[in-house]
Amino acid sequence: MIIYEVSEEESRNDEIGSYTSYGITAVDNKTNETVMKISDVFTDKRTAESYAVLFNEEGLDIIHFKNVIDEIIQLC
Repeated sequence: MIIYEVSEEESRNDEIGSYTSYGITAVDNKTNETVMKISDVFTDKRTAESYAVLFNEEGLDIIHFKNVIDEIIQLC
């Protein structure tokens, strides 16, 4: 089973400089190994946490993870 967790990162953009961003990490709960990590998706920690909770509650399958993140980015 995959567990989704928020990851905090320091990012940099030439236009705005350094900023804190949040990504989502998919972790295999049996081996505790990172399966996939998508960085720099959110700038708001609460939003990232809300999506991680939603992914876990709904049991998001890893094969859909990247597509769902792509959809979220398009909506923002």
